Formats: sequence, structure tokens, C-alpha cells
Amino acid sequence: MKWFVIRNRINKLLKKLDTFWKSHSSIDSLSLSDQELETLMIMEQMNLIECKRAMGGAIYDIKRGSQSQIYSLERSELWFNRIAGFIAGLLSGLTIQFIWSIIAGIINIQ
Repeated sequence: MKWFVIRNRINKLLKKLDTFWKSHSSIDSLSLSDQELETLMIMEQMNLIECKRAMGGAIYDIKRGSQSQIYSLERSELWFNRIAGFIAGLLSGLTIQFIWSIIAGIINIQ
């Protein structure tokens, strides 16, 4: 359950950072809560982002990491596969039931 919460935080923060990068704003306009800073460190360890820090440890630049696009694609692909699998399961169940009723009807006629 913990990783589900962390993944959810990462997705939210990636979206927030995407809008930040697209607006070309300064880092001062990006206000981050303590929870978001914690998530930022996790994202940095996963190579989703690259943070440049000043001598005191304050972040003065955040850049897209090598894995950020891949992470977003994997997450959306995972949900697409889950939904497609659910629909395929429903359709195959209904199709098998329909075919079975046709076969049972043919056997009963003869």
C-alpha cells in the first residue's frame, strides 16, 4: 500500500513539474510542501529528475531526468493493460457462454 501512495505522489508531482517546465517560470514560483520535497528526493533517486543544489542544500534548479518520460508511459500503459484485460475477460466469458448455449441447442435438437 505504501508504494501505491508514493506512486500517486510521484504522478502528481510529475504533472506539477511538467506545467512548471512548460511555463519556463523561476524556481521561486514553484512552492513545494514538505511531503512534495520528500517525494522530490525519491524521484531524484529514481532518476526521474535532476536537482541542482546550492551550498546550503537549497534547490535552485530542477531538470527532467532520464527516466521521467519512461515512468509516465509505463504508468499509463499499465492502466491501459488492466482495463483492456478486464474488458477482454468480460467479452471472452460472454462469448464462451454464447457458444456453449449454441452447442447445447444443437445437441438437444438431434
